Amino acid sequence: MTPQWYRCPSCGGALGPGAASCPACGARFAQPTPGAQPWVPAGPSQPPAGVPPYAVPPYAAPAAGPAAKTELGRIAGLLALGGGLVAIASGWLPWVTYPWATLWSPTNSTDLSTLHCCYYLVAGGAIAAVCGALLLLRAGRGTRLPRLLGIGAIAGGALVIAVEVSAYSWINDFLNIAAGDSVVPAMGYGLYVGVAGGLAGAIGGLLALAGRR
Repeated sequence: MTPQWYRCPSCGGALGPGAASCPACGARFAQPTPGAQPWVPAGPSQPPAGVPPYAVPPYAAPAAGPAAKTELGRIAGLLALGGGLVAIASGWLPWVTYPWATLWSPTNSTDLSTLHCCYYLVAGGAIAAVCGALLLLRAGRGTRLPRLLGIGAIAGGALVIAVEVSAYSWINDFLNIAAGDSVVPAMGYGLYVGVAGGLAGAIGGLLALAGRR
């Protein structure tokens, strides 16, 4: 059967059966042209009778399992151990230098009445290193000891940083006095290496505490 064609009342363009608007001028009609049922958008499909609608369960992030805690414990132990060893090694690195030689290093500062004492620096690094080594040996074990070791690593790293901050203040005063000399000394890199070691040890302790939650 040949389909019936119509003309648009607005522009005279050709219209097919069931047209609701003119494709040429865009005019819309109150009723579609005869010959086809107007298109009605289909609604959402409904489940069969007796079948409850599907509900998506709420998402919940999975809790950290033993493997994740073990890995975090290893990272904490490595940071505390490495930071402590670096802090100990910084005791033999220069605090104050001349262009051709080391003028002052932590090993020259042995006065226990001052905080910038080499013994305190080495003690803080040793505490962090020992706690880090024990954390590596007990990584992932759910006891109270890893928490105590984390606190110990934080304390050791904090002691190292306190020593270096005290040394920085003392060295800065010395450099201000020596500023008028013909050869001016400079701040040595050992100070910054010690601070980096102390920070690594303290961060390792914080990670150890986080892994015990």
